[in-house]
Amino acid sequence: MRAPRAWRVLAACLVVVAFLSAPAEAAKRRKKKKAAPKPTPTATPEPVVYGPPAPTPPPFLRAAGATVSYQPGLYLVLAEVGMTGKVFRLDEKTEVTVVPRTGDRVRILYVEGPDGPLARKILPGPYEVTTATPAP
Repeated sequence: MRAPRAWRVLAACLVVVAFLSAPAEAAKRRKKKKAAPKPTPTATPEPVVYGPPAPTPPPFLRAAGATVSYQPGLYLVLAEVGMTGKVFRLDEKTEVTVVPRTGDRVRILYVEGPDGPLARKILPGPYEVTTATPAP
């Protein structure tokens, strides 16, 4: 009688093992979530260009700085603090709207020539805004 009882115990153990392993296998076989479809790419609009920061007539380049040296009809040397100066040649076509003095800030509209920059227009530079203080 021992043999049939051993078979029953063994069968019961196998049934218990089968039930315990069944949930683990079910967890392994879960369905994977499908990835969401990728959206169709759309054309992005081109950014709007608003033009240069300051109006400059098309053929001219611009420069600004403090006057280092000025010889009427010959040349004008401009420089910024701590920088080397740049020489602009002057000729009969150069329009001088302000007479530059040493240390004054000026703006120059110029063209690049074969011999270097050639000034076409000399304009006054920016001025410091000073507020008048009332007298006591």
